Amino acid sequence: MTLKKLFVIAVLACSALCSYSVDKPKFKLGIGGGINFTKIADKNTYPLYEAVANTPYSSEFSGMGANLGNQFFVHGGLVFNKLTLGLRPGLYTYKFKKTDALSFSSGDSLFNSGFLARYLNTPFDIKWKIGPGRDHLFIGAGFSYAYLLTRGGNAGNALRGPRFSAGPLWGLNFHRKKFDIVFTSGFDFGLNQASATNSIYTPDGANYLSPGKIKMHNLHFSLSLLFAIEKSGFRKSLECPKIQR
Repeated sequence: MTLKKLFVIAVLACSALCSYSVDKPKFKLGIGGGINFTKIADKNTYPLYEAVANTPYSSEFSGMGANLGNQFFVHGGLVFNKLTLGLRPGLYTYKFKKTDALSFSSGDSLFNSGFLARYLNTPFDIKWKIGPGRDHLFIGAGFSYAYLLTRGGNAGNALRGPRFSAGPLWGLNFHRKKFDIVFTSGFDFGLNQASATNSIYTPDGANYLSPGKIKMHNLHFSLSLLFAIEKSGFRKSLECPKIQR
């Protein structure tokens, strides 16, 4: 399924849900942060040395539990009766490692590479409230576009700039008098290839230019603190005081 089709489906679903949630929305704004665990989907791993012929090798990426990253974002949302439309733009950092093993007659040689990618990410969320109370569960889905800002470790030019992802999400919303505490979790599936494959490892191993044809998925957990932005209160602050006679 192409990105264009996914976007059209998301727009149609959002329009249908909004038409059902006819209540006037409330706007909430705050900040949040959390952690993520990157899962590498390896489509075609390149050998460590292009110039080494007929040499047995193996390549392996670190498991999801070892790939701890972080995220810090501004969180805004339009809250309807049952539906919430959210946006969480911010800095999202992903980490993973790759180990290459080459078998020579003299023994095996291991080569370890660490990759760090920091994106400016803009996740868009659609969440559906479960239950009648103000404190409630929710389920939903999200779509995000991210652009690579910085690379670290052995990343070099190994990663592409744009990244698209989408997936399910779920969580808890605790409503208080003046603010909301929102716990969100989800799993994002990378929709496009994250690596740049125009170059691979050089024969001397000095430049780690590509980890192979990979997609980056991630499991994420975050905590947000949201405050209601009351339009009536804003208007009231602009009103001139009445003159007592």
